Amino acid sequence: MERHSRRGVPLAPMLDIMFLLLIFFVTTSSFRAQEQQIDIQLPAAQAGKPTDPSATEIIVNIMADDSIRVGNSTYTPDALYKVMRQLVTDYPDERVIIRGDRGSHTEALVRVMDVARSAGITNIHIATVKPASDVEGN
Repeated sequence: MERHSRRGVPLAPMLDIMFLLLIFFVTTSSFRAQEQQIDIQLPAAQAGKPTDPSATEIIVNIMADDSIRVGNSTYTPDALYKVMRQLVTDYPDERVIIRGDRGSHTEALVRVMDVARSAGITNIHIATVKPASDVEGN
């Protein structure tokens, strides 16, 4: 009896991986949209440049009352450090974007930047908006 072996790429494992990647990107994009909708009044800056979003970047929100939020969770500096250490372990060159409310204190921004740097993150960005005069074309 002659045995025929099928050669080729097994599709079932590849489809499983593709499905998992699809789920990952859908969930991260929904979290990213949710983080951008948190009610923060960003400071204006003329020299700011837009950046392309990354699937794994962390967006840290500093609220007007100086509380630190990532997504829907409020973090202490120690808890934020643990999250950032995990980010550095999993994605060494990933960036952290800090969105500080205009009403927050500089001390809160410096505290978050210090936590990020002590966790080993070197790619830190501060979110700003264009001044109203630049947006209106005046």
